Amino acid sequence: DEEERKLLTKIIEEKAGRNTLIVNRLGGMAKDPGWSIKELFDHLETQQFSIPKGAADDETLQQEIKKLYILDKDFTPAEISILEAFSIFPAIPLALDLCKEWLSEDAGVEPEECARKLAGLAQKTWLIRHDSEESNIPMYSMHQVVREAVKEQLEIEGATHIGLIDACTEALNQSTNNYVFAVAAQIIPFATTIFEEIHEENAHNAVLSDAIGKYYKEAAIHSLALQW
Repeated sequence: DEEERKLLTKIIEEKAGRNTLIVNRLGGMAKDPGWSIKELFDHLETQQFSIPKGAADDETLQQEIKKLYILDKDFTPAEISILEAFSIFPAIPLALDLCKEWLSEDAGVEPEECARKLAGLAQKTWLIRHDSEESNIPMYSMHQVVREAVKEQLEIEGATHIGLIDACTEALNQSTNNYVFAVAAQIIPFATTIFEEIHEENAHNAVLSDAIGKYYKEAAIHSLALQW
C-alpha cells in the first residue's frame, strides 16, 4: 500500500543510500524470514544501520556494511568453509566446475550439494553469480566489502583448507604439464593468492609453491620462477 511504498523508498534512500549492493542485500535479508517492509525497517533501526546517499568514505561504508554481513548460528559448517575460501580468493570469478572441484572436500559435501550451497549464498548476496552468454556454466566471486566483513569474523586456518590447496595445485600442474597455458594463466592468480593468504609453512603449501614456480618456468618468466 501507499504507506509501505513510502517506507520502502525511505529504506532505499536513507538506509541503503541507493547503493545497489546494499539494496540487493536488504532484499536477501528480508526474504528468508519473510519480513514485511516495516519489519526490515525496524531491524535496520535496531542495528543503527544507515549509509548516506553518495557516501564515498570507504571506511564508513565498510563499517556499515559489516552490520549486514554477520556470520551467525544460521550458517552451516559447509557454508562457512565456502565463504572462507572465497575470502582468500582474488576478485576474479571462478567457474562452477572448479568451485565444486576445489571446495567440496573441505566443505564436507558432495559436488552437487556444493553447487546448491553456492547458489544459496549468491541468493543471499554473500557471493556474486556471473552468467555468461558464451557458456551455460555460471561463475562465482565475492565482493570486496563482503570479503573484508568475512575476514574480520573468521580466522583462516590452513589445516581446514588442505583440499583447496591440493586441488588448486593439481589443476595448475595438469594445465602446465599439458602446455594449456590459457587455462594455467586463469588458475595462477588463485594459486598465488591462496599461498599468500594461508600463512602456514607445510608440505601442501610447499608443493603449491613448486607448481607456481614450474608454471612461471614454462612461461619463461624466470625471475618469478626462481622466487617461487
